[in-house]
Amino acid sequence: MIKSIESYYGDKKTFPYGLGQRDTKRENIYPTINLHQIQQMMLAPMAVAKSEAPWFIPSNYFGSWARNHSIQRELGRFSCLTLDIDEGSPSDAEVIGSLEAVLGDVHMLIYTSSGATKEKKKYRCILPLRTPLNGYEWQAAQAELFDQLANEGIICDGAFQRTGQLLFLPNVPPDKRDDKGEPFFYFQRKIIGERYARD
Repeated sequence: MIKSIESYYGDKKTFPYGLGQRDTKRENIYPTINLHQIQQMMLAPMAVAKSEAPWFIPSNYFGSWARNHSIQRELGRFSCLTLDIDEGSPSDAEVIGSLEAVLGDVHMLIYTSSGATKEKKKYRCILPLRTPLNGYEWQAAQAELFDQLANEGIICDGAFQRTGQLLFLPNVPPDKRDDKGEPFFYFQRKIIGERYARD
């Protein structure tokens, strides 16, 4: 099985992409998305139900087994650390400050999740890496970062230590928008730091 899927790789900044939790390929490859496109989505988040919401996996392997944790761990090369912060309702300043306390002045993308409100804030964070990590290295880096952030009072979803875990992209569903289509609540920020999360 490994031999038949080894060729389905993009470059280090191209990732498998899908729409909705049930978007699973059986034979075909996944479409791909890059960091520039994700940054554009942050500026104009989609307005779809969660069942159709866009997601990506921060690996360069986009074959039909891309959502398989074991396959991604063995074959994927990961160019971003990713965070899902659903607990504690921290402010954006607290999230950014905690990341900078742990990692220093690094590049980061941060945006609120589709379920976030002013009263219950939730975030997704993407931390680009200079050099891609293999699956085992990536899992260790994720676990280490989660522990460090927990010491700062920021609790990350531990599921994001799994190599095939989906990170949902910027989306504010229609029921989270006003009559003019504007989000009731949405935050996004791109920070250009002095370095990558791991040089």
